[in-house]
Amino acid sequence: SLQGNNLNDELRAQGVGTPPELKTFYDFAGDLGGRIIRDKLWFYGGYAKQSKTEGTLGFAADAGPDGRYLSGDEPQAYFESSLYQYSLKTSYQMSKNNRLVYAWQRGVKAQPQNGGSRTRPLEATRDYLNPTAIQKAEWQSTVTPRLLLNAMGGYAGYVTDYDASRSQPAATSRQDLETG
Repeated sequence: SLQGNNLNDELRAQGVGTPPELKTFYDFAGDLGGRIIRDKLWFYGGYAKQSKTEGTLGFAADAGPDGRYLSGDEPQAYFESSLYQYSLKTSYQMSKNNRLVYAWQRGVKAQPQNGGSRTRPLEATRDYLNPTAIQKAEWQSTVTPRLLLNAMGGYAGYVTDYDASRSQPAATSRQDLETG
C-alpha cells in the first residue's frame, strides 16, 4: 500500500501497462553455536532464507484481452526469487597442540520465472536452480612454539540448472509476426 505509481501517458504510448509491484518480501536468519565439551568440542549452525515476489516492468502473464503482446493490456506476471543457506561447523581440540575443524555450507538459489522481461512473457521463462556446496576439513598442529602445521582440504562446487519444462504448463511455440 506504500508503493507509488509513475505510469504516465508517455509510458502508456510505449505499450507499458501495469507498473512493477513488490508483492512479498521475506528475510529470516538464525544461528546457534557454542561449547559442547569445555576446552574440547564446539559447534555452530546457521540457517537463512530470503524470498521475494515482485513485478518487472512489462513482464506479462499472458497476451491480455486483445491476444497480443506489447500492446499494454497484458496482466502483470510476478518474478519469484529465493535464497536458502545452511551452515554447520565443528571444532575438536584433540590435545593441547592439535585441533580438527570441519565446516559445511549449502545454498540454493531458485528463480522459477528466470529471464522474464517485457520481451519474454511468463510462458517463455525457464525454471532456474543453483545449488551450491562448500566443505572444508582442517588439522591445526602446534609442532613447536615456533612452528605451526596447518593442513586443509575442501570442496566447493555448484550446478546451474535451467529447465523450461518445469516452468509453466507446456505451451505451443509461437512468434508474433508483427512484433517479432
